[in-house]
Amino acid sequence: LRKATDYLVSLSTEGGYLWWYSADLKQRRGEEVATDTQIWVQPPGTPAVGQAFLCAYEATKDEAHLRAALGAANALARGQLESGGWSYVIEFDPKLRPQWAYHTDAAATKPDFKSRKNTTTFDDNNTQSALTFLMTFLDSATNLPPEQLQPARAALDFGLNRMLDAQYPVGAWPQRFTG
Repeated sequence: LRKATDYLVSLSTEGGYLWWYSADLKQRRGEEVATDTQIWVQPPGTPAVGQAFLCAYEATKDEAHLRAALGAANALARGQLESGGWSYVIEFDPKLRPQWAYHTDAAATKPDFKSRKNTTTFDDNNTQSALTFLMTFLDSATNLPPEQLQPARAALDFGLNRMLDAQYPVGAWPQRFTG
């Protein structure tokens, strides 16, 4: 398990993952072609890989698996939208990030979110898988210092509150939500 985790971490982009990588790493995919500065949220993307790291940690108590899960949690926190959830893809290229209304970038850039990509996706277990992983991570990572858990905690709290905002009066949720 440790060898597999170390290998996956070596492939990660800012702690996050895609669905598929070619053997030479020149081709990368989520549901569509992705660049080396992108990760995928929709399962089997970053939340699913993070959950696998948590399972490995629970089985072995090897801190390397927990650190890998922390990387996935931080990647998701950086990719959370101002609308509260996640799109399918998270962009880390500093030149392309301003096209997105990332919640963590809001204080620094004071962006006009109406002109940026800000659509939370509830379709395909997208936002739900990110929130579920963050909950499981925070439940498993009790031995980490609180400051390391803060980004995941903030993303979880913000995401759950915005998910409630998106809920229809009849109890259902939309496929997409812009806040």
